[in-house]
Formats: sequence, C-alpha cells, structure tokens
Amino acid sequence: MFTASLGVYPHGISSATYDEQRRLLVVAGESSQVGCERLQGLGSCEGITCWRLVHGPPHLQLCQSEQEKELSPSLLWLPWRRSRTTWDPVIALSLCPSSRRLLSAHRSGALTIWEFPSLRKQSHWPLESQAGHEAISPELLRLPTARRQRRLRALGAGAARPAAIAWWTDAAAILARRNGAVTVSDADSLENLLGESPEFFSGAPRVSAGRAAGAGQACLVLECERRTESARKRAESGRTTDEEEDGEEEEEPTPGVPRRLLDGVRSGLHWLTDSERFEPARRRARLSHTLYRLTCLRSTTPQQLYARKIELGEYGEALMLAEAYKLDSDLVFLKQWQKSDVCADSIRDYLGRITRRSLVLTECVSRVPSDPAAAHLLLEHGLRGTDLEAVLAAADPSDVQFHPCDPRRCYEELPPEQAALRERAARRQLLAQLGAAQLTGDQRQVVEYRRRLLGYRERLKTYLRLVEGAGRPYDPAEYRRFRDRTALEAALEFAHYSDWEALQVMLRYHGSQLASHRLLLLCHIPETTEPALYAPLLPELDSADRVRPLETERWEDADWVDSLILDDESPKHRPTEADCPAYATPSRELTAGQVSAWYAGRARDIVARTGLVGHGLDLVQLGRERGVSGLEPLRDDLDTLATLVYDAGHLEVTLDSFAKMKPERVVDLMMAGATESTFVSQLRGRLLPYLSRREETEPGSAAALLRSYSWQEVADSEERVRALLERLCRTQLRDTSVTTEPNWRKLLDDMLEMQQKVFQVVSPQTCQEIFVLAILTSSNPAHIRAAETRLETRADAPVDVTNEYLRRLPFEASVRLVVTAASEYFDGSANLADPGIKLAKQCLQLIRDPPEPVRRELGLVESLDYLVRFGVTLLPVQVRLTADRLSLLKRCLDAKPDAYRHDQELLKLAELLRVPESWRLLQLTAERALTAGDPAAAARACRHLMDGGHTTAWDVCRQVAEYDGYRNFDDSDLRACCESWPPAELSLRAAAYCVALRLAARRGEVDLLTAPPQELITAGLERDEPDSEDTAELRQLLSQLCDRLEDARQARQLLRLDRGVDLAAELASAVSAENVESLEDLAPRLGNPALTGSAVAAAWIASAAERAAAPRLQTLEAQRRRLDTLAPADFERCAARLLFSDSALKMSLAARQEVAVFLKERAGERTPEEDWSPVTERLDGWMEHMEYLEWDSYTELLESADDDVYR
Repeated sequence: MFTASLGVYPHGISSATYDEQRRLLVVAGESSQVGCERLQGLGSCEGITCWRLVHGPPHLQLCQSEQEKELSPSLLWLPWRRSRTTWDPVIALSLCPSSRRLLSAHRSGALTIWEFPSLRKQSHWPLESQAGHEAISPELLRLPTARRQRRLRALGAGAARPAAIAWWTDAAAILARRNGAVTVSDADSLENLLGESPEFFSGAPRVSAGRAAGAGQACLVLECERRTESARKRAESGRTTDEEEDGEEEEEPTPGVPRRLLDGVRSGLHWLTDSERFEPARRRARLSHTLYRLTCLRSTTPQQLYARKIELGEYGEALMLAEAYKLDSDLVFLKQWQKSDVCADSIRDYLGRITRRSLVLTECVSRVPSDPAAAHLLLEHGLRGTDLEAVLAAADPSDVQFHPCDPRRCYEELPPEQAALRERAARRQLLAQLGAAQLTGDQRQVVEYRRRLLGYRERLKTYLRLVEGAGRPYDPAEYRRFRDRTALEAALEFAHYSDWEALQVMLRYHGSQLASHRLLLLCHIPETTEPALYAPLLPELDSADRVRPLETERWEDADWVDSLILDDESPKHRPTEADCPAYATPSRELTAGQVSAWYAGRARDIVARTGLVGHGLDLVQLGRERGVSGLEPLRDDLDTLATLVYDAGHLEVTLDSFAKMKPERVVDLMMAGATESTFVSQLRGRLLPYLSRREETEPGSAAALLRSYSWQEVADSEERVRALLERLCRTQLRDTSVTTEPNWRKLLDDMLEMQQKVFQVVSPQTCQEIFVLAILTSSNPAHIRAAETRLETRADAPVDVTNEYLRRLPFEASVRLVVTAASEYFDGSANLADPGIKLAKQCLQLIRDPPEPVRRELGLVESLDYLVRFGVTLLPVQVRLTADRLSLLKRCLDAKPDAYRHDQELLKLAELLRVPESWRLLQLTAERALTAGDPAAAARACRHLMDGGHTTAWDVCRQVAEYDGYRNFDDSDLRACCESWPPAELSLRAAAYCVALRLAARRGEVDLLTAPPQELITAGLERDEPDSEDTAELRQLLSQLCDRLEDARQARQLLRLDRGVDLAAELASAVSAENVESLEDLAPRLGNPALTGSAVAAAWIASAAERAAAPRLQTLEAQRRRLDTLAPADFERCAARLLFSDSALKMSLAARQEVAVFLKERAGERTPEEDWSPVTERLDGWMEHMEYLEWDSYTELLESADDDVYR
C-alpha cells in the first residue's frame, strides 16, 4: 500500500489498467502532452502514459521515449504547439492476454488499438466506421413504431458508443455498447465473429476478459434491467407472480409543449395565490424494479450447442440444428422418450421415430415402465424389430435402421386358418435362408436381443402371477431385479426367504430350467421352516421307484429363435455361489437313491444346524409317505433323540453325539431324574419304546440293557465326588507317613487313576486342583514349597506337556488356588505375629508374575505391619471385611496424635489397602494438622491436594490460608487455593470480605483491617454498638452476603448450584472497584501501611472471583438445562455414566449419593409420569447399591436437606 502523485495529470485520470508481466501501470487522462503535433501517433498525444512501479519513493516512474523527453513541458501549453483537432478523451483501457496490444475506447465512441508497451497507434476506428454499430435490439423491433421511436430517443445519440471493452483473445476484442449490444469483433477489421447481428442484453452491460473454458473461450456479461409501473395499477391488480411481472414496461407519455406551458402557468399562480384551484396535478406514483443478471457468453461447436439444446429441452431448435448441420436427430427423440412415461403414444411419437436399431433395442431391454401394460407394449415393440426379416436385413453392415415387422400384414384378407398356414410357410422359408448362412456380428446381436426380450416377456407374466398370488401391487424396481436374474438365482432367493408359493410358481413355469436344480432349491429353504409347508415341492416316487416329474407349463409356444443354435451360445444359468451339498448335486434325471440320500442328508442338516429334532423327524416321515425307502434307521434315531431332547430335557445331546453314544448311556439319560412318583411313567413313556425299537433291529438287546442298568449316585454326582476327593486328600496329608514328596506324589497318582476308572464325572485338572489346594493349606512350609512343581507360576510360560495327567495347572487356576490358600491363612490368623501370616505370604510368593488378585492379597498382608506401627490392633479378618478402608486410616490418625506427620507412610498404607480416594486422606491429614496447631504440615497436604486438582477439598485449604500466625502461604498457593474453591462461594466470600473491610474502615477499627477474613467478617456482624446510617446499610449487606454464602454451601452439598449464582456475580463485579478505591483513600488517612496490602489482596480475590465464577457457573447451568431436555432412555444412560463411570468412581461415596439424589429429583419432576417412573425406580435400585457402604453419612445428608435448600 502506497500513495503516489501523477503530476502530468493535473485534472485527474479517466482510466487505468495494469500489466502484471512488465509491472507497468497504464493511465489515461488529460495530460500536458495531449494534442501535441510532434507526438501524433503516440499514446501521449491522446493522454495515455506508462508508469513503472519502483520500490522506493516516488513509487511510480514515468516511461517516456526520447521524442517525448525532448519536448519542454513548459512550452507544450502554447497554442501553436497543440493540434487544431479536438481532443477525444479516453474512457476505457484494456490489455490483450499477451500484453502486446492495448485497446482504448474514446468518449466519441471511437476505438483505437496501440502497440504495447511502445504505445504507437496501430488501428483506429471512428464510431461511424465500426461494423454493426447501428444494430437495433430485436426486442425494440417487435414494439410498435411509436414506442420504438420513444425508446430510441430515450437512449440518445450515444447509444452505439462503447460502454465496456475487453479482449476475447489476442486476435479478438469484446465490445459492449450502451444500447446493450455485445460483439466479439476481429481486432484487425472489427468484424463481428458472433454472426450477422450482435447479442443484446439489458442496459449498458459490463463484460469480463475472455478465459479458456473447456475447448473454447468464455466471458461473463453483467446486465441491469429496470422496469417501472404504476403503483395504483399494481395495487388494484394484485400481480405477484413472476410471469406477470415480466410484462412490458409501462411508459409514461411525454407531455407536449402547450401542456408544459399550461402547467408552468398553473404553478406560478399557485405560488402567488396559494390557492388549491391552481394546485398542479400530482404525478402518479410509480414503482421501479431493478434486476441484475450475470450471463456467461462462450464459444461452442454445433455438436456442443446441439447437445446443450437437447439438455435444456429445446427440442424444436435442436431439430433445426440437426437439419442444418446434418446431425443425428435420433438423440432428440431419444431424450424425449427418456423424459416421457411409457405408453402407446410415447412409443409411437418418440421411440417409433428413432431410426437406429441399437438405440431402440437398448431402450426396449433396459427401460422398465411403471405399468405392466406399458411394459408389455414396450417388449412387443422390440420383438417386432427382431423378427426374421430384421435379422436378414442386419446382414447388410450399412443397414443399421430399426425395421418393425408385422407378419400378418400380408394376410389380413384371408381367413385365419389360411393366414396361419401362410405365415408358418413364410417363416420356414426365411428360417431356411437364415440357417443356411453364417450369421454376422450384427445378426447375432439382433438374435441375442430377441432372446432377451422373449425372456423378459415370460418373466413379466411370471412376476404378475407372483404379485397376484401374494396380493402385492406391481413394483417396477422389484420386477427389474427379478427379470435381470437367472431363473435359478430368483428361485434360490425365494427359497432363502421361505416363499415356497413363489418357488412353486417358478418350478411350474420355468421347470425346464430348474428341474435339474430341484434338490438344491429345497436345500436353500431355511431349516427353521416346517417341512409340512413346502410338502407339495418334495420329490415323490411311484410304485416302480421312479421319481414323479414336475408338472410344468409354458407361457407361450416355442419361438423360431429357440431352434437357432449359435456356436458361442452362452449357458442359460450363470455360475452361482450357492452352497451345494453333496446329496443335492444338480442332475437332469433324479434316481430313487439320490432322493433317499437327499431326505436323509437334509434331515441331518436340519437337526445339526437348528437343534429342531421335530422338523427333521417330520421331513423323514414325509419322505416315507412319498414312497422313499431306506429312511427307517434314521427315523428310529430321530425318534429316540426327540425323546431325549423334548421329554428328558437333555438339550446338549446332538445327532452326532447320539450316534456315538452307547446304549447304556442312552438308558441312563432317559431315566435321569426319576423319582418314586415319576419312575413308572418314565419307564413306560421313554425307555420301553426305545427298547422295543432296539429289539426290532437287534433281538435280545433289550434284556441285556435292563440287566446292565444300575444306579451310581456317587459316580454320577460331581459335587459328591469333589467332596469325597477333598476329604481323602486332607485326611491323607494329615498322616505323618505321607509327608515326603514320593508319598504324596503316589497319592496324586492314585487319585488320577480313580478319576480315570470310576469318577469320570470330574476332569483330571479338577483332581489336581483338589490335591494342590490340600497341599497349600496343609500348614507345612515344605509342602507349600513342593507344590510349586504342580503350579504354573508365570503367565507367559509355554505349554510343553500335552498329556493332561502330567502337565502343570494353568496359570489362572494356579493364581486362584494360591489366593484361596493365602486367604484361608490370613483370615484364620490372630495377629501379625501369627504363623498363618507367614504361610500366607509364602503361598503368594509362589507366583513369579503376580497378577492383580495376588497383589491385592499381598497388600492386605503387608498392611498389617503399618497398622501395628500406628497403634491400630485389629484381627486380619476384620481388616478384610472393612468395606470403608478409609476408616482404617482415620483410626491410625486417632490412635497416634502425630500420625499426620508421617504422610508418606499413610499414603503407602492407603495404596496397600486399595483406598479408591487417597486424596481424602490428605484432607484428613490437613485437618488433623490444623487441629494439632501445625499449619506447615497442613499446607504440605494442601499442596498435594492442589497438585492433584481435588477441588472438593477447598474448605481445608481455606482454613490453612486463614490460619492465624501462619504466613508462609505464598501467592501461588493462595491462587491455587482460590481457584480450587467453588465459583459461587468464592464470589460471595470475596464480596463479604470487601464489605467487611469497608465496614471496619468506616467504624475506625484499624486493628481489624489486617485480621483474617473470617475474623473480620464475624466482627462486622457481632458488634453490639449501634451503627450510623451508612454503616448500618453496609452491615445489612454483609448479613445478606453471609446468608447467601451459607445457602451456596448447602446447595453445593446437594449439587443444587442454581441458588446464589446471580447475586454472587453481581456483587463481585459491583463492590470490587469501589472497595479498592475507598481502601486506597483510607490508607494514608489511617496511617496503616498494612492496609494497602489488604486492599490489593481484596481486589485480587474479587477480580479472580469475577473471572472464574461466571463462566463456570454458566457451564453448570447449561449442563443442568441440557439434562432437563433428555428423553427417559438418554437420561438413564447419562445417569449411569455420572454414577458408575471411571471418573465417577474416583469421587467419594457421599458425592455419588448426592448426585443420585439430584438425578432422582430431576426425574421425578418430569412428565408424563408413566414414562419416567421406570427411571426413578432404576435410580432407587442404584442408590440401594451404594447405601450399604456408608449408610450413616447418607442418613445425615437426607436429614440436613431442609425444604429451603430443596426449593
């Protein structure tokens, strides 16, 4: 940005442009060299100069030739030095894209082209010699003669003068004239390149420079259209639509000379007499409308314009262009066809007028009408163009036209029988000609189109039958999807969705294509579908063990194209990705063996995939009813399996496991759970039918099963076996004879042998766990050390033994056993010196990579030592059962008066006890330190609280800050303490302190000005002496602030922060500046230097409160309002996160209970009640889940919640 002076233009400049390549500024105006005869042909003679941009002052440097420099500026103004011709000022300048030529427009309408940057005149055209300058807008020519003359007079004599100039390319310029004419003219001859006439726009348009747009050039034209009309006429007619507003502009007739003279006389008389008689007639109010329009003018080819006309729907002009430039008119009819609905008229008017065969056939096979009748007409139109005559005509490569054929047109006068005979004879002759020749590529394409059209017509009839049977309307999208698939794909989809009625229709009308895939289709019916529903589709055998064929029909007779065999004929079915079982392999002719294998395999799949034994049994029964043999063994197995699953309730038994099951096991499962009252019914209803079926296949097997059947209560009860093994191990390990390692290893081997032979109800790992746990709890350190050989002590240890009888116990099981044994020792110990504590630690130390359960148990063991140091004597089991571990830390502080000084040991104890809120210990430590009179220790604890960001412990920080006699609390500590306070209480407390300072100053109590804030506030309220009028007002304000402060504290305890917020922010901003000024004024008069520090501190606290309180409180208020807008389900999820998320669990129990009470209140106030009652009940359940931890605190909280706080 700079400012420069162009001294050669004392009267200013008229136009300017800039050349970025050469950094030249071209300026036009009335300079001192204008009209100089010696400068004729140069730009300076016309007032055009070039200025070069320089970095330093004067920033612009005039570029002159030697001829221009020789002329003395002082002599240029002499009359004989100037040209006698009148100077024509330049009103517009424009540089060509290459910056080699400069175009200038003059006020007279002349145009000049200059060489650049030499500014030598190259061409000059006066207005009269410019081609097309007298052109008149076609809009004006359509007006009546009188109106056209008035419009031309309004435009004036300068209507043809250029209003704007720009360059189209280096060889063409854009000229925009005041009459709205825009031309792209040749730069050498000004010939209009747009044609015979220019393009007309409204007003005096403005143009931009030409830019490359695709393959051509383009520029932007800004036009302004103004229309006026009578306000009264518009109000009476009420015209509001754009169509009415586009009417012709109304013109007010121009009054004649007599009328103007009469109006002048009347105006003079009215001015002299002020009489209403001579008052001039009021002019009619008129409304003016201004419309700005930005248009793109671009060059294009006939093909592009043709495509544009088609896209805009200007089909008449498009057809004219096609006729003029020999373009393809099929595109016009194709576009009209695509934009119209399919019907007989659109087929005749649009599709029937398309001549290219490929376009017509593509539309016939690709477009799906919204009406079934229209779809049939479209397919028929395509079939007429693919008949034998059309195929023969396609043999000529140059013949690409669509030839609709009507074979009956020649036989209309004959009887129907003779016409049919003639037609068949003609078809045989044409087919013979077609079969004798080798088909060309175009002929093959026509044949393929005919096959597709015939297939689509059959699919249309099938689809209409499907939707008619299902009671659904015709859906074009569904029909398109149906017809574009092969018959197999469509049938597989119907089978997949259990639409067996649609599948039956497909098998009936497309049986020739689906007969070989019949079994595959039946396999794709979901296994959960009852076989009785699709029983009509199941294969059936006759008396000769032959498969009965499907009953099929055809929608129409065979077409001639079916008999035509092409060398590269594609298969009728595309390969499908459908899963094809081995028993459902496609086969053209099914055999009895294939059908029997299908029934058996399908029944097994149904039972294996769904567990519905009844469905598999029903399918086998249906197969036997249809004459299929070989299904009896499977029927017996399924019958027995149904008894085990449905009657005996053994859902875990599958068909495969039943096949591997011994008969004795089957008998045990059938009679499992029998009692005295149900034994007979189970025997008759379950066991006897099974034995009878076994007797039919294996005579004598029923009696053998009954003899081998026995009751083994102990061997079949896992609980009894475990109890027996545990008792056995503990009894043997108490014996002194098995204290050595070889002896107890032999005991383990005996247990594993019993498990393998008798007690198979338990696993080998269970036996080892029982044995290892007995060793760990034997109270023998040697046994405990030896147990390590059976335990996996590392989480990442590889498994190198595959035999489950020899390998070690897994790591998870080892951890569980070690923790169980350690807990037993710990809970049974009397104190820290008890041997059980050492044994518990020895058990836990067996695990090399201790996980969380082991570390937690070790923490309990180690915590006993710290508790003894602090003088707390408890049983170890009492330590474990203490739910609130923080209470143990409180007991440590109570038992030892100086325990607060050992804060690191207390924190270590809190870590061992897994206290979730260790910051509460720091709070307790600070409180005990204050009680003991040790503010330094309290301040140390407060610093830890501040570092951890625990804002809920601000009370103790405040007490430390106000502690009398302690002054080592630096500014950073004070700032952290103040920022940890709740914003509402901080603002109220700061305001109360400031008011107390003013009150003490007014009373003259100088000794109180340096007192702690709480003492100063208390002294201001408790003074017995009467106050003056001004001090009474301050005391009343201080009382109100203290009441508000107490309300805010109670509100914080119940998370009801809406009270006291507005008053806090208001007072914090109102008293801060006033108090500072008053205290600073009091300081010199009272002579107390400490008052200045107090005033500064008070001002800082108040300003900090003002900064911190408002945003945080606004955030809390916004969150509360957002909570009130949640739906019941979202409210419940939000409440769960507030109470049980990771961050919520870090809060104290009392805080979480307060949150739950607040949420319950908000839910209870919402309506309707039936929607919110489940949320309230859920919150009650969650509160019960938290209450048992600290019931006393919760009860005190409820009792302290008076009505005033809740309101």
